[in-house]
Amino acid sequence: MALGYGQNVPGKLGNTVPTLTKLIVLTMGAFFSWRAVRMFERGSTVRLGWTGMALWLSSWALGQCVYTYYLLALAQHAPTPSLADPPFILGCFFGIFALGAFVIAWRRSGIVQTSHDLIWVGVVTGAGVVCALVVFPTALCFRPSQQARQPSIARQLCCSIPCWTLC
Repeated sequence: MALGYGQNVPGKLGNTVPTLTKLIVLTMGAFFSWRAVRMFERGSTVRLGWTGMALWLSSWALGQCVYTYYLLALAQHAPTPSLADPPFILGCFFGIFALGAFVIAWRRSGIVQTSHDLIWVGVVTGAGVVCALVVFPTALCFRPSQQARQPSIARQLCCSIPCWTLC
């Protein structure tokens, strides 16, 4: 958790380590997803799913790159909204598209044995769409709470309220 949130890292390094870690991981994920795209023949639903995943991770890597520029080069938090927001938002739609393409490929593969399997696939896909539609507006609303000068656990609990209300 310290690496992801920089809670136990002093000074500017506390922002540098988690920000660069996220950028590296997203870039690597995008790279290997694009490699996976090339492994499948054109017109394949699985290739379409990997393309969606590669676009998702690429757009998030771009958003993280812009966010990293704000945080490290300009030494300030990204404004709300910022140039980092559109790639993050667009990436979620690519991710939902990829999930749908993978579900279609899974169904075409013959692995689906019963309608019960298909219902669970629909529930998971629907949950992903609902989360994407709920999280973005609430993330913008709770941005001031997230940037407040209070202990990290208090910020995380405050920003997780919308998720708890869905349960």
